[in-house]
Amino acid sequence: MINQILNRNRIKNLMKIGLTLGLLIFCVSVFADGTDLLKDTDADLISTVKGTGKTYLYIAELVIASIGFVKTRNPTIFLGILALSVGFNVLLKIAGV
Repeated sequence: MINQILNRNRIKNLMKIGLTLGLLIFCVSVFADGTDLLKDTDADLISTVKGTGKTYLYIAELVIASIGFVKTRNPTIFLGILALSVGFNVLLKIAGV
C-alpha cells in the first residue's frame, strides 16, 4: 500500500501537475492591460541624463581609464574620456535633450 502511494512515477506526475497549475495561476499577472506605466518618467530620465547621470558616467569613465592606464602605461587611453564626453553630448543634442 505505502509502496503504491510513494511510487516515484506518481510523485513525479503530481509534481508536474502542481508546477503546471502553479504557473497557470501566476501567469495571469503577466498579461498586458494596456496602460503605460512609464509614461510619466520622461522628465525624470531627461533630468537624470542632464545632471547626475552625466556626472556619474564621466566619473566611471575616468576610473576605467585610470585602471587601463595603470595596466598599459599608455597615456592615450585618457583620450577615451574626451571621446566619450564629446560623443555623449552630440548624442544628447541629436536626441533633442
